[in-house]
Amino acid sequence: GRGGRGGQAGPEQRNAPSRMPKANKEGMKRIQQSRSNNSTLASLEDLRSILDFADRNVRTFNCVNFSTAVHRLGKLNKPFKRGGGGGARGGGARGGGVNGRVNEDGRVNGRVNGRVVPVNEDPRFHRLLEAIEAELVLHLESECPPRLEDGRGRFGPREVSSTLWGLANCGVALKDLAEHPTAPKILPLVAKQLTRIRPEEYACQNISNAVWAIATMHQHGDEYLPREALNCVEAAITERLGADDFIPQGVSNCLWAFGSLNRNRGYEIGKDTVDAFGEGILRHIRGFKSMELSNLVWATSTLKIQFEDREVMAAMDAAMIDAAHDEPHFFSSQSISNILWAAGNHPDGVQLSEELLGVLADLSVRKFETFTPQGLSNSAWGFASVGFNPGGDFIDLLKRAWCREGQTYIVTEVANLLWSFYILKEHPGDQTLESVSRRLADIPEEDMHLQTIANILYTLAQMEYLPPRRTMERLEDICTRAMRRGAEGDEEVRMAQGGATLSNLLWAMSSLRYRPGEEFFAAFNEQCVRRCDEFTDQGVSNIMFAFANLDLNPGRSVLDAFVAAAKRAMPEFTAQGVANSAWAWAVLDYWPDSELIDLYKEKIKSLDRQQISKLDYVQLFQASYAFEQFSPHGALMEGELLATSREVWEQISSARVTISALHQDVSGALTRMGIPHEIEYLTQDNLFSMDIALRGRKVAIEVDGPSHFCANKMSERLGSDRLRERFLAHKGWNVLRVPWYEWNELGHKEDERVAYLESLLWRIAGLTVDEAKILPGGVKLSHRVDGEFRKDPYTGVVSDGDDADRANPPRPRRGMTAYDIDKSGRLVRNSPRAGAGRGRYVLGDHDGSRGDPRNPESVAADAFDADRNDPGFAVNRYDPRRPLRSATTDGSLGGMDGYRERATRSEGKRVIVGRDGSLTVTTDSFDPTLGERTGRSSPGRARRSDARPYGMDGASMGAQERLDRARKARGGDEADENGSNPNSIDPRGIVQPLPARPAPRARARLAPLSSASKRAAAAATTGRRAVRSRSGDGESVAKKGKSLSGLKGMGPGSVSALAEIGVHTVDDLAAMSDDAVDEAKRNRPRLKLSHLRKVARAAAEPDR
Repeated sequence: GRGGRGGQAGPEQRNAPSRMPKANKEGMKRIQQSRSNNSTLASLEDLRSILDFADRNVRTFNCVNFSTAVHRLGKLNKPFKRGGGGGARGGGARGGGVNGRVNEDGRVNGRVNGRVVPVNEDPRFHRLLEAIEAELVLHLESECPPRLEDGRGRFGPREVSSTLWGLANCGVALKDLAEHPTAPKILPLVAKQLTRIRPEEYACQNISNAVWAIATMHQHGDEYLPREALNCVEAAITERLGADDFIPQGVSNCLWAFGSLNRNRGYEIGKDTVDAFGEGILRHIRGFKSMELSNLVWATSTLKIQFEDREVMAAMDAAMIDAAHDEPHFFSSQSISNILWAAGNHPDGVQLSEELLGVLADLSVRKFETFTPQGLSNSAWGFASVGFNPGGDFIDLLKRAWCREGQTYIVTEVANLLWSFYILKEHPGDQTLESVSRRLADIPEEDMHLQTIANILYTLAQMEYLPPRRTMERLEDICTRAMRRGAEGDEEVRMAQGGATLSNLLWAMSSLRYRPGEEFFAAFNEQCVRRCDEFTDQGVSNIMFAFANLDLNPGRSVLDAFVAAAKRAMPEFTAQGVANSAWAWAVLDYWPDSELIDLYKEKIKSLDRQQISKLDYVQLFQASYAFEQFSPHGALMEGELLATSREVWEQISSARVTISALHQDVSGALTRMGIPHEIEYLTQDNLFSMDIALRGRKVAIEVDGPSHFCANKMSERLGSDRLRERFLAHKGWNVLRVPWYEWNELGHKEDERVAYLESLLWRIAGLTVDEAKILPGGVKLSHRVDGEFRKDPYTGVVSDGDDADRANPPRPRRGMTAYDIDKSGRLVRNSPRAGAGRGRYVLGDHDGSRGDPRNPESVAADAFDADRNDPGFAVNRYDPRRPLRSATTDGSLGGMDGYRERATRSEGKRVIVGRDGSLTVTTDSFDPTLGERTGRSSPGRARRSDARPYGMDGASMGAQERLDRARKARGGDEADENGSNPNSIDPRGIVQPLPARPAPRARARLAPLSSASKRAAAAATTGRRAVRSRSGDGESVAKKGKSLSGLKGMGPGSVSALAEIGVHTVDDLAAMSDDAVDEAKRNRPRLKLSHLRKVARAAAEPDR
């Protein structure tokens, strides 16, 4: 029996026969026939025989025979009914149950060939239900119900519970009984009989069977629940839980049943019942099996109950640990997933100890192959919900299983697994995410709900993975149709489209830089207007930020609705919400009414400074600056907060940056055209850093990589550039934009690149090449640039020029990545994207503005000298309406122009400015303000290089330290009595020509080479790769006193870095002391100096 001791009746029932009246003659015959029928039914072992016997003899059945027949059918069908038997639904198998089949040979086996029919669809089964209904009508609705003396019996607690238990195991649902075509009264009549049974009449087994059966048959809506009957059964359970015959399985089944009845929040138990269950659990705590414990925990979570006595949950926690240690083979994977799901679903009521979570993690690895896909997703979701990482073994197994079987996962399992990996800070891997993309492209549309899609995209955005175009377009179409159905009045769809769903959906697309089409936004905007009152403060700020980031103005009606929503949500806005929404108004060029602006100002003043992040400060400053410059309301901030925000923004704008390969290519083309320019120019107010600025003119060239454009629409920019354009246009700048896709189409043909830039200068700035290069000066590299490192604009990989680094780029870190802000204020990830691998992922360009690129005025009101703290250099201003030497406040020029001016004024100096921007300076004596040694000529063209220019070693180095380092680089000149050398130089801020590359060393005759060796030897003659030719005995060709480029692993970046510290040959490197190595490594942490010295010493040793 289920829930009782061996199926024995309660004490009241055991004494019942002595109180029954004596049967009459007709009743005795019926009783004898009933006993014969029961004996026959008990002896039959297949479904067909029982159905045939019942169909032939149904007229001789009494109440006991009916309950026995249905109970026997349920018992024989139970092994073939999946999902039955008391398992918690939270972690069971997916889909509905499959009943046993009645074959022509009478056996129950769905795999036997022949005609098969489910038990609950067999005509004989339905005739049996009709007979049961007739008997119930006779007993409950007849004016003259049968007497006990007639031998027809009665539907007592045991008969009713056995009938319900059998129907449940035959796969019958409450809806099937309520809508039965020929026996529609059977469910209300059984419920009516349950209300007539007094609690003391129940045996404990009867109670647990009845409530378990009703819960198992509850497969549809709550409208089919017999609530009055359930209330009577609950009262009986509350009263009888303390009885001696209530065994642990009965307690577990009853609580599980109430949990299943409440899955739609349609039935909740009272406080007295909860207390009674708590006492029953403590009473039987040592008798529960692992499955029973998991059912108790699952039901506690589903019912959202909390036991007043904390010992109840602590006792179950300890019992589960003991069960896992004592009988791990009985601890099933379904029990594990049920427990973990329960903990995640109701963390306040189900609090698992760290010890139990560790035990479950270990069991999950040991029993991994027995998990169903739903069990795996529930387990991972439970671990993530409680914040417990199960360890690398479980995660790795889960990744492999996901890759192997991911095409069979349903959409909710995919969503739960993605969310779990995100919360656990574990990356599922590119292969797994590709499997997810393929699965999302194949899942039927009817299974893809808007909320599920929003959750999936939200998690993928956190993982920086953009699915392929086919998948994203399909999801976009499904979302569009779902939002239309919600607008047309589909209540189920409308309820699933809450404010959180809409905000997560658009925020995720914005973060993935995916811009949907017009149909999507038409449906989305309509939903926003309809449901704007449902948005929380976070929903308002997220949607506004997404509109601005995608450069999509939804129209005045939508923006007006969000103005009202922002007024309502302003008291709950966090610092991030205020910053996101204020920045969005500025980007969208929409100025709300003064009432909302006053609320913003008051909210900003009340913000807790400890809660404002660096990104919040940046957005607040940009928004306030835009409101001050362009809106009728004035600045949003003032005083200390404004000063702090500006300081943070200036720190970001003036931070050290890395030049991308695309950036260097454009600069190189300008150099070949002879156009003087500055790389990473910082404006006078320290607010904006531009990729390239023409010397002496307010013309900027912005080199835009893929992060500036939508991922699915290559030519459409993100909205984060809009504010920057407007700021620069307001300051009188002409901005020329070089998109990465247009530059790539030019290939490596220098003539086409030059022609492209020439056309761009004329169309946007109205300048010819001759006009652009008429001003003196060369190429200036900002001191903020890490010149020796080169960043690929598509992969985000930074290297020092060594081929080994390019061949083996650094792999992204395992796990989720954090946000950072780049030099232009964009919010970026600090590792390459995990999915498509298209460079550093940009969530939003928060610095702003690039408005109308054309401005007739070309007056340079900003400084072109990046190093304002360097003595001897002043601000360089240029006004084409005045003579060339338009002096600053102190009458001097700065940067390269100041250098040339001082050189031409100095006696004995001659400066030649080439047409391509190159400089040749010849001096007869040293002038410390000029920055050249006596009698030294520096011919050559200022060109880009893979290494940082000589003498530019970082902002942290003081002027005296730079002088000392320059002295060492020249070979150790004598210092004066003050420790300085009058011949030392400080060329910071000036790009000097690089020295000529060392001539290729003559190669010795070597043994025949393989194709790979031939390529290496050919590369050695170019001076661009590490020269590591080998002879037959493996000797290195690099010898003592030779160039460093002959060493293994020595790229041009490393050669330049060593030259700055006075190391030019193999002997110099081999002779370096440990102290010298340590000092150099502190200044050059990326330089592998210890390894290079070891290689140099091996090359400097005598031949072996």
